[in-house]
Amino acid sequence: MTIYLADIVPSKEGKILIAEVAGQALVEMLNSRTLAIKEASLKCLAKISSIKENGQVLVDAEALSAVVRDLFLVGSSQLPMKVKEISATVLANIVTSGVDLSKLSINLTSEEVIHNLLHMVSNTGPALQGKLLQVLVGLAESANVKDLVHSIQSAGAVSSLIQFLEAPQLEIRLNCVKLLNLVSPLMGPMLANWLRDTPGEPGVLVRLLESSGISEEQAAAAGLLANLPNSDIFLTRALLKEGAHHIVLRRINELHQGTSAAIGGGRYVSGFKVGLVSILCRFTFMLEDEVVRSFAQEQNLVSLFVELLRLGELDDIKYLSALALQKLS
Repeated sequence: MTIYLADIVPSKEGKILIAEVAGQALVEMLNSRTLAIKEASLKCLAKISSIKENGQVLVDAEALSAVVRDLFLVGSSQLPMKVKEISATVLANIVTSGVDLSKLSINLTSEEVIHNLLHMVSNTGPALQGKLLQVLVGLAESANVKDLVHSIQSAGAVSSLIQFLEAPQLEIRLNCVKLLNLVSPLMGPMLANWLRDTPGEPGVLVRLLESSGISEEQAAAAGLLANLPNSDIFLTRALLKEGAHHIVLRRINELHQGTSAAIGGGRYVSGFKVGLVSILCRFTFMLEDEVVRSFAQEQNLVSLFVELLRLGELDDIKYLSALALQKLS
């Protein structure tokens, strides 16, 4: 029966029904020593966990403990890579379903769990990497982000995470930039150091901003750069070298004129615009630099920020515009 369920594509209603009727049994089957049964069960769990409504049902069935246990098995007992990928999918689906992670029987933000996840991210293939990064994003969104940041720092994982910004796979890049954006308010100085000292960075993030349209990846990249300390003049100079000031100004003007097409129904427009204005504001902290001063005068940034302050529909944009005008005055 489980193998049959693993091969069918149930409707949303069917997934809810399967979770309610068979969720507990499917989790218990993860204790089987027969790989085929374990794999079939995981495939079923991956399908029914793909809708947020089933997250709490699977948490109550203790799915997380079983999945994490199997994911971290090592030696002769470890699962084949393709089965680990399914396990990671189940874990990512549940973690991002909106369940209260503070009330779980397993502490997913413990140093041991995070270190294991980070170790696997750095030592596995792209398919598994993308799912594991999605798990970390879910933890950063839902759990105690301070514990996550501490574990990332204690594992010395910042440099390896930053390198994933250049991954050719969209899933890896997207989850990496989302994760770094989420933790950046608590580790901005460290991220700034690594970004400017890593070859090719922060150019990768700047090129993301330059692309046409407005995507989730671009909004996260703008948010990440916006959260880095304005006082870091070395990072500001690195951004100037990449032409970020011209790119950000052009994108702000496009948004102001309504010429940028949003991807995803406009969900990311506000975050993207706030990030762009924050990055542009950053350059006003270094007006002693001739390049910045000339740019501000030639592009009449005073008028732009006055307009943003007057018409800004978001409080964050009004605040940033006022801050920039204070620096420009």
